[in-house]
Amino acid sequence: KEVAVIKYLIDHYSDQVDWFLIVGDDVFVNIKALKNKLEEFNASFQVYMGRSMNGDDMYKCHQGPGVVYSKGLLNRLEPYLPQCQGEGQTISECIIQRGIHCTQAKETHELFFLDQNRIVETSALYTSKEITRALTVHPIRYPKFMYRLYSYFLEVSFNF
Repeated sequence: KEVAVIKYLIDHYSDQVDWFLIVGDDVFVNIKALKNKLEEFNASFQVYMGRSMNGDDMYKCHQGPGVVYSKGLLNRLEPYLPQCQGEGQTISECIIQRGIHCTQAKETHELFFLDQNRIVETSALYTSKEITRALTVHPIRYPKFMYRLYSYFLEVSFNF
């Protein structure tokens, strides 16, 4: 399924779009911050950015908080997609087989925030510094928390 989504994006949007973000419906995306961060990179390079996983999967990006794919990466993957799909690989496995790894910078753990302590659901959101730089926040279990995060980031942007 993932490989088919990537194939669709390449077929229909790769000549119009430089960056692709794939997230689930339980992810808050701070669009302005994401746009600003992506301006630091060249989309023609092979960028596979997200929160890296642990252990044996350390070269894969954690799908939960979302993954950013550059146009350059998707162009490199395109010829291999039928093979990856035929072998039943995930898109992460397909990417890793091409020698490309998820960003390993500690910063990406803050940028692609995994809210394991449910900060968003408590008043700790307003005192926590760890979520301030987030590009994405996962998981958001209820719509009211999406609105809470939107308000929070709006307030943070006015204070800087």
